[in-house]
Amino acid sequence: MVNVCSPQRDLVIVGGGPAGLFAAFYAGLRDIRATLVEAEAQLGGKLRFYQEQVIWDLGGHLPAKGQDLLQQLVCQAQLFSPEILPQCTVKRVSRCPAGHFVVETQDHRTLVARSVLLATGSGLLRPRALSLPSGDVERAVNLHYTLSSPSRFRDRTVLVWGERETAVAWAHTLAPICRRVVLLPGRGACAHVDRGTAELTKRGVAVYEDAVLRDVIWNRTCSCRIEAVVIERGQESFRDVLRIDDVLVCQEFAHPDGPAVETDPPLAVDPDGRMVVSTEGETSVPGLFACGDAIDKPGKLPLLLGAFHDAAQSVNQIATYLAASAKRPSRAPLREASAVRRAEWLWGARSPRPSR
Repeated sequence: MVNVCSPQRDLVIVGGGPAGLFAAFYAGLRDIRATLVEAEAQLGGKLRFYQEQVIWDLGGHLPAKGQDLLQQLVCQAQLFSPEILPQCTVKRVSRCPAGHFVVETQDHRTLVARSVLLATGSGLLRPRALSLPSGDVERAVNLHYTLSSPSRFRDRTVLVWGERETAVAWAHTLAPICRRVVLLPGRGACAHVDRGTAELTKRGVAVYEDAVLRDVIWNRTCSCRIEAVVIERGQESFRDVLRIDDVLVCQEFAHPDGPAVETDPPLAVDPDGRMVVSTEGETSVPGLFACGDAIDKPGKLPLLLGAFHDAAQSVNQIATYLAASAKRPSRAPLREASAVRRAEWLWGARSPRPSR
């Protein structure tokens, strides 16, 4: 066990996706001194891959693109000035006999905190690779897993295939830009997505329901470029060959077999490798909490809105856990500081902020 000094912060949040960002904001509201650690250079988690997708499950907000929601989440997380450490990968989280936690990173930093919140989602995000009979499809220069720059597809023929809601959203973005869009939406039923599919047909998008991508045909003069795709559709498995310029695939992300972060003691996980937590978000290790896609608990809501709910619920329980700690210092100065910060934000007050 690592021997360390007293904790320098109340909470370390591991993961800068939607759940982690909202947890950082909500921790500020609860007067909890938090440090957010993110392995990637950019905050946002999965939202970085869905910047053009319209997000619908937002209470009190009109549907918004992922890039707009991401920008608002980052700004919101910074309202109470938490410490944010990008490009900092957590290697291990250990609970000391004294009850606090040591968070070790791959760049040899050591963070000591009274509690930890794991908002690691699916770990380091890597889209699930496309596997087809023709061999190593990953070498294709015109195979894409994200839609970060729609203008690159201008006047081109693009096949969009994969998870239904994302594929439909991408097709809507590309329809006014591309010469032709071919859509192979995955199976699933969702009212607003079905309406979107019908609208795409009116806009000239070729929509192949119940069709799947079976193989690709390589360009004869350029072995790293896909020239056409083979799709299979209908109950009779009718196959068709479509010439395309680009293939845009939105498959699920690869999930780790267990928690994305090593812990001591080890955490209880379910058969799918997700952390098992209480209804309040506490793991099998006291003081170590988890939220978002990384967890499984009764009543878990598999929506972005559910990640925000998980984060707030966990932070509330963390506040209770910290208050019960006999070694926790007086919170009066922190309550005063937080009240002033809230006043500045709500009413534009210019009174000086008390130091901690």
